[in-house]
Amino acid sequence: MEIESKNKKASFLDVLVKFNNGIYAIVEMQKSNEGSMITRMFYYLGKLATKSLNSGEEYKIIDKFIGICVLDYNDKNFYLL
Repeated sequence: MEIESKNKKASFLDVLVKFNNGIYAIVEMQKSNEGSMITRMFYYLGKLATKSLNSGEEYKIIDKFIGICVLDYNDKNFYLL
């Protein structure tokens, strides 16, 4: 799935799931360490969250998101969370 804004960096999600309870899950899969995976995941989550809120709406109604990373390499930053 592509998340894009005009003249902004394009983002490609591997999987976006919406559960029956309205919560979304982003699933990212990486075979090699391309760097900054945790930063990219926060970027994807933030971008989707801001798209779920319209002008004048309260922040408390932003859609809920879960980020899941499936990595085929060791990334010590994920063990710290």
